[in-house]
Amino acid sequence: MSFKEDKACGGVVFRRKDSRIYYLLVKHNPAGHWSLPKGHEEPGETEQQTAKREILEETGLEVDFIPGFRSVVHYFPKALVRKEVVFFLAPTDKKKLQIQKEELSNGVWLELEDALLLATHAGTRDVLKQANYFLVSQTSPLTMVI
Repeated sequence: MSFKEDKACGGVVFRRKDSRIYYLLVKHNPAGHWSLPKGHEEPGETEQQTAKREILEETGLEVDFIPGFRSVVHYFPKALVRKEVVFFLAPTDKKKLQIQKEELSNGVWLELEDALLLATHAGTRDVLKQANYFLVSQTSPLTMVI
């Protein structure tokens, strides 16, 4: 039995305020599930180009990615279809969203605990946990005063 392969790319978009990290979850139409911004690759695009384009189209946010983070989720959205979704870590200092109404009905900024409660699928929760671990485990360079 062979599966049709489907691929999408997106991002764990986050912003910091004071010492807190807020993650962006979006509500997809028509299914109504809460997830991360993502979409299908277009011919000739790299994974990161796809993720940047989809984040911009769905949320209005222009982002770059933090090097060193790439998370992949696999699932079966339909019979005989295997989907791979690649996520990158995208910081932003913007809070205001321009939601693409054709594909999304809402977008919210949440701290990790609330984002994990709202996220519909286990794969989304896993990616959020990985991203959060990556962010909090990063150490800033020590500054020495001589």
